[in-house]
Amino acid sequence: MTGRSRMRIFLIVAGTIEVATLAAMLVNLATVDSRSFASAIGPVHGFVWLAIVASCLLTPWLTPWQRGLAAIPVVGGLLAAGILRTHSHQHQRPEGPPRVE
Repeated sequence: MTGRSRMRIFLIVAGTIEVATLAAMLVNLATVDSRSFASAIGPVHGFVWLAIVASCLLTPWLTPWQRGLAAIPVVGGLLAAGILRTHSHQHQRPEGPPRVE
């Protein structure tokens, strides 16, 4: 497994957790408005967002535009994962035996 695919998997998992925690906080706000639930889930949401931003800032093969995209709250991790997927498919070698000319 390459570094790019590991990074993509991390971004998908972290992005999904980020979206899920935000959804849980919004459902909590719309229903019971439990302060203890919000104080437990809120820091998890913030930590996951910071982990996404920090990992994208430290990844050498991302462009500044891709790093900035990852900093968008809620959807940045999933958008960056999509860009890594598109980028990795564009730079793969074609399958099959090498051509001999």
